[in-house]
Amino acid sequence: SMEVTISPKAGFCVKSRAGQLKVFLNIAWDKQIPAPPTASEDVIRRAMTGQAGSSSDDDWYVPVVVSEGRKDTDKAGKPALVFDCVFHPSLKTRALTDLDFKSFLIELSLQNVEAQSGQSLSRQIGTPNIASKGKVMSRTVRIPQRSEESSSERPKIEEIESTSSSPTPQPVAPPKGILKRPKLSWQIKQQLDGDKIRNVFVVDIPFMTRTLHSSTTLDIEPHRILLHVPEPHPSLDLDLSDPAAASAGAGLPPHYLERFLPLDVPNARAEWRVAEGKMYLWV
Repeated sequence: SMEVTISPKAGFCVKSRAGQLKVFLNIAWDKQIPAPPTASEDVIRRAMTGQAGSSSDDDWYVPVVVSEGRKDTDKAGKPALVFDCVFHPSLKTRALTDLDFKSFLIELSLQNVEAQSGQSLSRQIGTPNIASKGKVMSRTVRIPQRSEESSSERPKIEEIESTSSSPTPQPVAPPKGILKRPKLSWQIKQQLDGDKIRNVFVVDIPFMTRTLHSSTTLDIEPHRILLHVPEPHPSLDLDLSDPAAASAGAGLPPHYLERFLPLDVPNARAEWRVAEGKMYLWV
């Protein structure tokens, strides 16, 4: 391997959470980062969906350098953590034009940050309208030499690491089924409840059974809804602390959710309709 200095160019920003702590991932580009190997579209799509190739020649990987986390604050002045995830710029155009591929890079970044930091990140993400949270920092990193890249045992993404004094990241298993990750769909509206007009979230849970319902938990905060369903079923972590970002993430108009906040936690009421495969939450 060899050491190089990179000065990444900001691409886009992703916002997640580790528990109550906001975590920002700056997706950035630098030509010093090795490009993925040349591959057919079928091989690339198999990698995006977590399907192993029939031989090592069919394995497609994406090198990425992940920085150490640095402390920052969110718009409300609360503590936040920022990571830079740097890819080769040849991926930029496809990430901007192919939403599935962009989701693939985001999931890859989340998995690598989890491996490096030891923290579990929420997949209920937002995409703030900024290129990066703070400045994407220059740094010296160690990358494989080209002779290593062309060898039969090609270096995987986890073997490209920062040369800082931080512990070496543990290897990350290739992402599985990134595009197949199930998500719970939901909608919110205002509806008459008794003699009052109240907010009601309707969450689609088509796999819900009475047995599964007994082990499912629901937590409600003024700006957050957490519905935890036992694995392997999907859960819902709906962060409404930034209503504009939450609206955008749900494909809603920018300020759509603001009129529903804060949630009426003391008078919240949930109704599970197993036969319909839905949960109604009045807040």
